[in-house]
Amino acid sequence: MRGDPHAGAARRKLPKGLRIALAIGLLLVGGLFGFVPFVPGWPLGLAGLVILAEYFPAARSVLNWARRKAGLDPAPPSGEAGRGGKSNHGSTQAFRS
Repeated sequence: MRGDPHAGAARRKLPKGLRIALAIGLLLVGGLFGFVPFVPGWPLGLAGLVILAEYFPAARSVLNWARRKAGLDPAPPSGEAGRGGKSNHGSTQAFRS
């Protein structure tokens, strides 16, 4: 089991369809509040994205991209070390004597 053992409590209480509807609602409200200058909408949109990432791979990809952009998850997915698929971090031969 990963993370907090009580993290699944919300999943057991709300049906999947209701959780997805809640997440879409949070995304919509976050998007609407994005146009209001004194109310930040991004936390609501981010919460909706986190919920949707549990069910949809596309939402998970967007969430992972946002984490990398924010510096919270610096490692790219396996196989994507750079644009060409190769690392730009020099050779291991430089460390050999």
